[in-house]
Amino acid sequence: MIVERAGIRYTFSGKLMSSKFNRLLLLLVVISILCITFVACGSSGNLQILSQQLTTRQFTGQTNTAQSMAAVTGTAKNIDSHAISGCEIKVTFLDEQKDVIGVASTTRESLGVGEVWYFTVQLTNPDAWKARSYEITATSH
Repeated sequence: MIVERAGIRYTFSGKLMSSKFNRLLLLLVVISILCITFVACGSSGNLQILSQQLTTRQFTGQTNTAQSMAAVTGTAKNIDSHAISGCEIKVTFLDEQKDVIGVASTTRESLGVGEVWYFTVQLTNPDAWKARSYEITATSH
């Protein structure tokens, strides 16, 4: 069984899944890992990231130079009982060795109670195509 979340791959062998009890235990472990990953990947009090996905592309720039783009798209929701007057989603893009390729962010001036924000955080540079994982944080004012 392979589970991937926020660019991290978790692999479990068939021996762990030999009985119903072990499968249930494995399911609980996977859910716990995903919850821990979610908290570590970004939730700021009243702004909760609901979904996120990394995509990369290579292309030729205007001066015929190689360029590339990495983007994290997703949704975030205001889970507070009051409107948010300002919020930011910041992404640190990482290569296969977990070295930083670049940092980008997006902001929004306001988000109503229960409102969902469809966001895109994009990084464009020659090395952006190397992005294999990322760290994401959500902050609100």
